[in-house]
Amino acid sequence: MSANRQEIRKGAKDMELTPRKLAILQAIVDEYIMTGMPIGSRTISKREDMHISPATIRNEMADLEEEGYLVQPHTSAGRIPSDKAYRLYVNMLMRVTALDEGERNVIKSYFDVKMAELEQLIDVTATALSETTMLTSVVMAPQFSQMRMKRVQIVKLTDTLALAIFVMDTGLVRDVPIETPPGLTPEYFEVLSATLSRCVEDRTPIEAIAEIRSALNDNMQQHKSFLNAIIGAVGKNEHKPGSTKVVFGGTENIFNHPEYQNVEKAKGFLQLLEKRDGLYNMLRQATDMEFTIKIGSENEIDQLKDMSVVTATYRVGKQKIGSFGVIGPTRMNYAKVISVLSCVGTSMSRILEYMLDEDINK
Repeated sequence: MSANRQEIRKGAKDMELTPRKLAILQAIVDEYIMTGMPIGSRTISKREDMHISPATIRNEMADLEEEGYLVQPHTSAGRIPSDKAYRLYVNMLMRVTALDEGERNVIKSYFDVKMAELEQLIDVTATALSETTMLTSVVMAPQFSQMRMKRVQIVKLTDTLALAIFVMDTGLVRDVPIETPPGLTPEYFEVLSATLSRCVEDRTPIEAIAEIRSALNDNMQQHKSFLNAIIGAVGKNEHKPGSTKVVFGGTENIFNHPEYQNVEKAKGFLQLLEKRDGLYNMLRQATDMEFTIKIGSENEIDQLKDMSVVTATYRVGKQKIGSFGVIGPTRMNYAKVISVLSCVGTSMSRILEYMLDEDINK
């Protein structure tokens, strides 16, 4: 997964700022990300890459404040970046660089364990993200509703129990136990599996249900509860609110930042994590792009209006099947976060493809 600059620059517009103003704004954002303290003109003038007098910087900062890029917190003599400044910084000024070998190895070490279950991979990803960024991570399990189905196989386990196995076009496999009427023959299950496979091939779960109902209409009365159970099992691959697994990591990390020492802010953030559906919808939308960065007021969720959310996608082959990201203060180190998400996404996709190969070869 590469940090595609075009996708990061969502919503970018040409900014009518002089090169000097851009350089000063970049320096202010860089300093504020590092220190969290309001920035004054003397701080910027002392930077080795800034050969401009404090007086000139002060005048330029006044212009940047008037244009909405800087704000003055309380009575502080310094200034801090606005959401508008962070957006310009992300779109035009930040420098995304690859992680060094040591950082990559740290991330890879989280995934260098035997993982037999998808749930374990999701949990490990959440932990890796939160511990390497020191932010709150959120990971969504693969969205079966976004995938197209490949085939269905109904396997008889006992005289009254069968296993419905759904294979998606990505290779992901999902199985659901189903009670069966007694006395059904192996030949019956073979014919049923072939019929179901024709119905679901190259269709999403919701599309497949209509085809199955039509194909099985003549048999519905004979084994109504059994066939309805199969249709219900197909439907389990389609999203229902609250049913998709969303995992958080480092929930407490957000409170290590001074911006979130406020009790009401903390309470609102925890309530957001408890509800989950809002974050699920946010992550679901994020799968349309390689990376998505929403800064402060750009977030639709009220509890995130003073936070930033950076999300990325993971895939099997070329198909994006899920997303993950981090939540933190607007002064987060965006360039570093994007590099971490890129590395984690690569590791996650690699392990996921390995797990699918294991399932197929069993």
